[in-house]
Amino acid sequence: MTRRKKILLGVVVAMLALAASGYLFMRKSFQAPPNQLVLAIPHGQVQFVWTEDDFGGVVEPHSSILLPVTLQTPGRTFYMQFDLGAPSSVLYHDTVMAIQAKYSVFKLVEEDQRKYAIDTQLTAGGIQISLKRARLTKSAGTGEINWQDDTGVVVIGTIGSDLLDGRVLTIDYPNRSLSVAATVPGNVLTTPSAKLDYKERRVILNAEFEGAPTKIMLDTGSSSFALLTDESTWSRLSAGDTNARTFGVNSWGDTLTAHVADTAASIGLGGSLLPLKNVTYIEGTSVLQNLLMRMSGMSGMTGNKLLLDKTLVLDPSNSRYWVLHSPNAANKVDPS
Repeated sequence: MTRRKKILLGVVVAMLALAASGYLFMRKSFQAPPNQLVLAIPHGQVQFVWTEDDFGGVVEPHSSILLPVTLQTPGRTFYMQFDLGAPSSVLYHDTVMAIQAKYSVFKLVEEDQRKYAIDTQLTAGGIQISLKRARLTKSAGTGEINWQDDTGVVVIGTIGSDLLDGRVLTIDYPNRSLSVAATVPGNVLTTPSAKLDYKERRVILNAEFEGAPTKIMLDTGSSSFALLTDESTWSRLSAGDTNARTFGVNSWGDTLTAHVADTAASIGLGGSLLPLKNVTYIEGTSVLQNLLMRMSGMSGMTGNKLLLDKTLVLDPSNSRYWVLHSPNAANKVDPS
């Protein structure tokens, strides 16, 4: 499965899981498992990097966020995707096994025909992470590593929203900086905040859309989408766009179709009015998706695209967030 296909499928699954678990009915299968992520110290900062990908013939330079991490391996930096749409951090089976064959740095166990890594120590910049119990999952690619090329990007897993649990997270997009702390920075507290809901480790932002209050799910694993919504909203917002892009996604035998169109609409997040520029819906799960979204009160989901020239501060313990204008942001990143 390509990274693009994996992202699109993950987006749909995340939306359905959120609506079902957070608002419609609380089924045990959608509940976030116990948090297995521990920090050695309660604060830290790391510089992240962007990946790029092809979405329907258009190159998206901000496809996903990767955090550089080090293990107890000599002279090698690995990477983990930062994905707030994932309620738990996981490691990728094939890549872990390739590393294990060379360095034996993981403590692996098998329970109920599933493999786990126990007490994995990761260093991401100034953030020291211990994954007490991380499931090994399938991923895109073969997991093969060219050990002679220590500059290659090898992604070993995903850091999920368990990093956010009980902490304050700051993402400075223009400066490509992610930091965690026990409290909100003092200079942030002097600015107005907005409300967020944090249910089963899903981040739901209170927003303003089409003149009315609404809720938007935040998923940093779906960077390229300004707004992923249902078909009727997509049709209304994209009216008049004759250049809408449509491209197919075939995953595990299911055919999904992504529709992306330009729009002049805006959305209000944290007191900032942000132009969407484009809007997306995924065909193939539309009936169930539309039903769950209507019952949950959500207008859809957003990734990082809306915030590329902003700083986002999340304080789930106190149900609040901030969208801050970053100085000289125009010189750091092109949000188009």
